Amino acid sequence: MDPSLQKYEAGIEENVKPEDKEAYDRIVTAGLKVITSDEFHQNMVESLSAEGPLADKVANGVARLISLLHVSAKGTMPVGPTIAAAYTLMVKAMDFAERALGEEITDDIIADTALKTISVVGPLLGITKEKLQAAMQEGQPEAQPEMPAPAQPTQPPGLMQR
Repeated sequence: MDPSLQKYEAGIEENVKPEDKEAYDRIVTAGLKVITSDEFHQNMVESLSAEGPLADKVANGVARLISLLHVSAKGTMPVGPTIAAAYTLMVKAMDFAERALGEEITDDIIADTALKTISVVGPLLGITKEKLQAAMQEGQPEAQPEMPAPAQPTQPPGLMQR
């Protein structure tokens, strides 16, 4: 795995609260089981191989995966662990794209993908741009700069479309 991806994934896992660890692990495990299944693996390869920015393809695929898991869990997935799991699944998809498809992974691409991932996963979980900004500012001694408006991701075939 790319060292930048390893560092990002380690940072995600460090920030999962102990009380959320079990739910986080369950969501990541379920997500990995779906994307590595024979039924969806080829679709993932096709989606990540399609034209367009890697950040958009990964973010949209992760959003579809989280949506599928959320529906399967009948809406019982807690928000915090779900967001952390979405980022971990994003890292796994980027690692696959780099290793299997030769995609270049840089810190800028990771950052862009993370921003696009939360911009498409957040609304699935009821997180608005305003709620995200408030959470980022909570506990900060000085105000954070305004978040840019989320980019409108393209809708190429994703990890979960069949």
